[in-house]
Amino acid sequence: MADGGDSDRPRDCAGEVIDPALLDGINAAIVELGGSPDPIRRAIAARLREDRGLVAYIAGVANRQGHSFGDELRTEQRNRLFHQLGATMTASKLREELSRYQSATWSRDREKPNPYPEYDPRFLLYKILTLKDHVPSDGHMRAILRTKRV
Repeated sequence: MADGGDSDRPRDCAGEVIDPALLDGINAAIVELGGSPDPIRRAIAARLREDRGLVAYIAGVANRQGHSFGDELRTEQRNRLFHQLGATMTASKLREELSRYQSATWSRDREKPNPYPEYDPRFLLYKILTLKDHVPSDGHMRAILRTKRV
């Protein structure tokens, strides 16, 4: 049976393969708790590592705004990349470059691994569209770049 190599990947409650970015976020949170000097936080991390249903639960839960945690995580990762590019260009220029890349090259690039070297801005444009294949409006792009990064 051809399954695209997904047979051993974690699945949510509906049987859908769980986004690897979501798994990375869950693991990062557990590692952060486990590295705390607070023994209660370390105990919570130890318990979470053993909870086989945690990943499926989080993958299937919708937050207060009605978006999945996976969608929110991808949006946050995309916004971090916008901030990286926003350090070298204006919001309007960033939107223009992303829109140009999406319309001219993305349809060919999307089916293969990132073909660009890390120093090439297209490397980040590729990652942005891989996370969320959408070009925000000019106003939304400015709002994203105005937010402070932690």
